[in-house]
Amino acid sequence: MTSVKHALALDLVFRPQATITLLWALGSSQVRSTIEKAHEHAIAQTLGWLEDTVTEVRWGSGGRHRASAPALAVARFRHFANRDNFPLLHDHCVASIKAQRPDGAWGNLDTRRLYQHIVAAGTLYTLVITTQVCEELGLATEPRTVTPGLRPVMERAGVPQALIDWSATRR
Repeated sequence: MTSVKHALALDLVFRPQATITLLWALGSSQVRSTIEKAHEHAIAQTLGWLEDTVTEVRWGSGGRHRASAPALAVARFRHFANRDNFPLLHDHCVASIKAQRPDGAWGNLDTRRLYQHIVAAGTLYTLVITTQVCEELGLATEPRTVTPGLRPVMERAGVPQALIDWSATRR
């Protein structure tokens, strides 16, 4: 892992997996609304988990003093397409690395700790959005191998791999 020096914020990007993105792009207005609500709920759950469990403010020589950060300061920006203008629901949540210390002064978040939990945060987001979308729309899930040798991800069942590949324009 490389460290980021002098960063002012972290860009946390939340986007549904390919099969839900396709359903959002091709679905009715009711389906799109259901997915967007699940997307917002999943982001809120994930940011709440990061705030409650992961974020720490540090100060002092080498960051030797630490405390739980009271909150994340986040600016959220919603996008509906990717760089190739293909439909892609996603939010950028730009989180400040500054947080208030217990003494009222401001310190930096422990960004290494955040990076150590980023995969867990992504997994939580995916679990929440997939569960909510599939329950509300009466859909099933199935495991799909994204990267050979790594654990499969749960996706909405019944979407052909060729359609998923077609929707992935960024390589």
